[in-house]
Amino acid sequence: MHCKASYFTSVSSLAIYGGSDGSVFEQEKKALTQGANVIIATPGRLMAHLNMGYVKLDNLQHLILDRLDRMLDMGFVDDIIKITTYLPKPTNIDVFGNHGTTHSHLATKLLNEPEQITISLSKPAEGVVQGAYLVYDTQKNNLIKSLLSGKEKELSSVIIFLSTKIK
Repeated sequence: MHCKASYFTSVSSLAIYGGSDGSVFEQEKKALTQGANVIIATPGRLMAHLNMGYVKLDNLQHLILDRLDRMLDMGFVDDIIKITTYLPKPTNIDVFGNHGTTHSHLATKLLNEPEQITISLSKPAEGVVQGAYLVYDTQKNNLIKSLLSGKEKELSSVIIFLSTKIK
C-alpha cells in the first residue's frame, strides 16, 4: 500500500488514517510489518496499530509532527506523547505548526534543545522556488513528471503540497 506522495521515487511510503474498513486496516498492518521508508499517519490510527504490538519502530530516524497546532486542537496530545514512547533513542523530531500555537510544555517534553524558526509569509526563503499550477486532477501526475523530468541531479529536495489526504 503506497501513498501517491512517493509515486515517482524509489521510496516506499504508506498512508495510515481512519475512516476506512477492516480490509484497509489489514493492508496497513501488512505494510507496517514489512516496512516502509515513509509512514504518513494520523495519531489515532497509528496508535491503534501500535497498541496491537506488531509495529516496530526500531529503525525510525525522523518523526515529523506537521500541523501540531491542529493535532493539539483536535485532542491528540496524549496520543502524540504515547507515540514518542515507542521511538528509538535518538530520533530526530521536527515540529511544524502555526506561529505561537505550539504549546511550550509539549515541546519541552518532546524536543531536546528546540529551536524555533519563523518563516515570513511575504516572500519565499532565499533559494526556494515556488509555483502554483491550476490543473484538472487527471493532469496532475503528468505535470509533476514534466516539472521534475531531467532535474534529478540539480534538485536535492522537493516538497509537494497535496490538497487532500487521499490524493
